[in-house]
Amino acid sequence: LMARTPRHPKLVKLADWGVGVYSYCYIGILQAFFCWVMFFQVPGLIDIWHQQGTGPYSDAKDKVTVLQGKTVYYWTLVLGQIAAAVSATTERQSLMTYCLPNKMLNLAFFFELALGVVSIYCAFMHKPFDMTVLPMDLVLKPFIALVAIVVIEEIRKAIFRSLEEQGKCG
Repeated sequence: LMARTPRHPKLVKLADWGVGVYSYCYIGILQAFFCWVMFFQVPGLIDIWHQQGTGPYSDAKDKVTVLQGKTVYYWTLVLGQIAAAVSATTERQSLMTYCLPNKMLNLAFFFELALGVVSIYCAFMHKPFDMTVLPMDLVLKPFIALVAIVVIEEIRKAIFRSLEEQGKCG
């Protein structure tokens, strides 16, 4: 890392095409994948979609199931955003050596999690955001997405560090 020349603040933009590709074509795709996987983890949701399509849903139980799907999708997206933010704190350095020293960023993660939990469990948030309460298993399953995204990113970083050591990557 120290052998690489630093970014010139006036000539090299902080966000360039590479950041866009990373954000939308890589991390964004990973997040969307996990959101949809968790969406379909809601019991009975696939059957509802096969029988009734995308709505409207006449049965109250079906409406709740679909709302749970929307809510678990949202919660997975929150956790996926945290995973992306944690992963993006370093370009190639492993989180095992870097840890999470940025206290303000850690505080932001805490508030993001807290707001997500409030959105799931406080009734005043349900109607405006078209969500509902989730059972504990549907709250916990999306943590798989958080861990998986961080692990995938750690593997990517390890590959790039290895290539850099071999002189095959700048």
